[in-house]
Amino acid sequence: MDEFKRRERAFEAHFALEEEIKFIINSKACHIFGHWLAHEKLNLDGVAAAELEQLLATENLKHGKIELILDLATNTLQANQIETHDCELKNQFKLAQRQAKMEFSNTLH
Repeated sequence: MDEFKRRERAFEAHFALEEEIKFIINSKACHIFGHWLAHEKLNLDGVAAAELEQLLATENLKHGKIELILDLATNTLQANQIETHDCELKNQFKLAQRQAKMEFSNTLH
C-alpha cells in the first residue's frame, strides 16, 4: 500500500509540474503574440504596446483559452480597421508558442 501511495503522489507531482510548465509557456506566448500584434499589425509602441501585451496576458490568466486571445486580437484589429485572417493569427500564435518553449528550455540549461 505504501508503494501505491508513493507512486500516486509522484504522479500527481509530475502532473502539477507539467501543468505549471504549460501555464508558463502560454503566458510567455501571449506576451510574444501581443508584442507582434502591437508592433507589427497596429504600429504601436511604448505604453500602448505594453498595455496591449498586458491585456492579452491578463485574459490568458483569467480564462486560459487561446481561442479567446485570438478573438480579442481579431476584434482589436477590426476596431482599428485592419484586415486579417484567422489563419494568420493562429500561425503567429503557434510561432509565439514555439519561441516561448525555446526560451523556457534555454532557462533550464
